[in-house]
Amino acid sequence: MKKNRDILESIIWAFFIVLLAVILSRMEFGLLSVLVFGLGLGYILQRSRFCIASAYSDLVLFKEGKLFRALIIFILISTLGFTLVELSGDGQGFVVAVGGHTILGAILFGCGMVLAGGCAAGTLMRLGEGYILFIPVLVGLIGGSTLGAYHYNYWGTAQSFSKTVFLPDAMGWPLAVGMQICFLIFFWLVVRHLENK
Repeated sequence: MKKNRDILESIIWAFFIVLLAVILSRMEFGLLSVLVFGLGLGYILQRSRFCIASAYSDLVLFKEGKLFRALIIFILISTLGFTLVELSGDGQGFVVAVGGHTILGAILFGCGMVLAGGCAAGTLMRLGEGYILFIPVLVGLIGGSTLGAYHYNYWGTAQSFSKTVFLPDAMGWPLAVGMQICFLIFFWLVVRHLENK
């Protein structure tokens, strides 16, 4: 009986997604591409069970580094993509200063992620799967983002006291990107070694 209900729910959801796609395609093509991209990304996240919090906790608690290695590969691909965009000549990306505010933000983010039981992507994935216990986490995520946006000017001022370091400006693109790729490969091998211990 449950299997029939799941099939019926899937058909209803598929109908509404197709209906939404038709409506968006008549309004603007960009909205349709965002819908398709979002559905594809959501499917990939759900099937891979990718969550940044799980990547860290699985490595530390269970010596399971599959998700953490996937995170390293994601950063590697992002590095290469960012480099291609930067070298295309469309202007420098948004580079901010690193300082005490970065450490405070990292601690707050890490504690929130652990208390919530997942990162933002993991929270949305689990909500989509029907875990209603993540509704308060989503409310907290939205509230924290709103509060952060409201106080952004203060943190922008705090950033002005720190030094901005952009490695490609300091040492050139080939060396900076090469150094990051070597670091990521080394880190990937360390994680692989930790798994085999």
